[in-house]
Amino acid sequence: LVQHNLSMYRMCTRLGGGSFGVPPELENMINHSWYGGWEDKRIKWCVWLQSVTMLGYYPLENLAWAGYVAPKLFPVDADKLCQISCIFWVLWILIDFYATYLRFRELQKMERELSAKASSLGEGAEWAEAARKMLAAKRLGLWLYTLRLVLWLPNAVHWSLPPGHKACLPNWMVQAFGLGEGLVGTYTLATGRGISRPALPPPPTR
Repeated sequence: LVQHNLSMYRMCTRLGGGSFGVPPELENMINHSWYGGWEDKRIKWCVWLQSVTMLGYYPLENLAWAGYVAPKLFPVDADKLCQISCIFWVLWILIDFYATYLRFRELQKMERELSAKASSLGEGAEWAEAARKMLAAKRLGLWLYTLRLVLWLPNAVHWSLPPGHKACLPNWMVQAFGLGEGLVGTYTLATGRGISRPALPPPPTR
C-alpha cells in the first residue's frame, strides 16, 4: 500500500507540474531557469539539452506506469517503455558529467582570479578568506554531486537493458547504488550544498 501510494504521488507531481516532470522541464527550456548562473554558456546549453532528454524520459515513464497499474486500459509493453525511458536518463547523466566538468573549470578560474585580486589589494584578508571558504564549499558540493552521478549511472544503464542481459547488475548492487545516492543526496540537501555558481562577497575598496 505504501509503495502504491508513493508511486501515485510520484506520477501526480510529475504530471501536474511539481518539481519534476514535463512542465518544469519546458519552463527551463524557455527561460533557462536551472543553469545556476554559471558564465560558461556551454553549461546553460547542457542544462537545456538535459531538459530535452527528459521530454523523452517522463512521457515514456508515465505511459509505462499506466501500463503497469491499468493494463487493460493501456495495453502497452511497460517493461520496454521503461527501458527506453532509462536510455534518456543515461543521456541526461552523461550530459551532466560534462556540465559538471565545465563547472569545475569555471570554479578554478574564479579561484585564480581571487588569488590575483587578493594579491593586488594587499589587504582585506578577511574578505579573501571568506571568498576562499565559499569556493571551497562549492568545490565540495560539486564533488558530492559528481558522486551522485557516479552512483546514478550504473542503475540507469541497468534499467535500460532487457531483463537477463549479461550487463545487468545483481539486485543487491542496484539497491546499494540507490541507497548510496539517496544518502549523498540527503546530505547535500540538508547541508545546502547546491551546484549553482557561488556569489562571492565584493572586495574591499581602497
